Amino acid sequence: MTVSTGVFCKRLLFSSVVLLVIGPVSYGLYVWKEGNFDVVAEGRVYRSRQLDQYELARYVREYGIKSILNLRGKNLGSRWYQEELMAAESLALRHYDYGISANRDVADQDLERILAILREAPKPILIHCKSGADRTSLISALYLYGIEGRSPEEAEQQFSMRYGHIPFLGNSTAAMDRAFRRYVRTHPLSRSTPQHGSLPASKAMTDDAMDGRIPRDGRRDGI
Repeated sequence: MTVSTGVFCKRLLFSSVVLLVIGPVSYGLYVWKEGNFDVVAEGRVYRSRQLDQYELARYVREYGIKSILNLRGKNLGSRWYQEELMAAESLALRHYDYGISANRDVADQDLERILAILREAPKPILIHCKSGADRTSLISALYLYGIEGRSPEEAEQQFSMRYGHIPFLGNSTAAMDRAFRRYVRTHPLSRSTPQHGSLPASKAMTDDAMDGRIPRDGRRDGI
């Protein structure tokens, strides 16, 4: 029995839609299973979602990670935070907390303090938030631009849907993109900006920069 052209086209369209949906979903599940882990600067900076103690130990072994920057901030009553601290201690990692919101613009003052941590921290360092999609994208891009002197276009590749960053359709996480672009406007690259991993001398870090700060309204979103 032959199939009409109309029916064939409908089936082809349906199959294409299914592939378009299943493909990204499958990839997203794979990325999540792997911890949303990726290289920002080989041998210096890596990024991920919140990892459990076993995932963290695995990546420490594979990549020689020596420190962690937690963008969710101090959460002393949370199990994930206590487990991360214990894992960091058992793995002899330096642990830094600096809480920022994924849904609000991050002030230049906060970005400068985070850059100070990134300069000071033993390398390689792992940057993470909850999902590794938004806050982690901002700080990964900030590192490439502010410390390694990469172009804004290259640094901005850290904002990607492959990490789960979706800054459109009214999504409030577009605040991360705005914060980065504002920082680029107010801090243009100069000839003295280090290139590709040549790090400048460390800035002195305040207690706030070491411990993480709560936004001015006292809340953190997306912890």
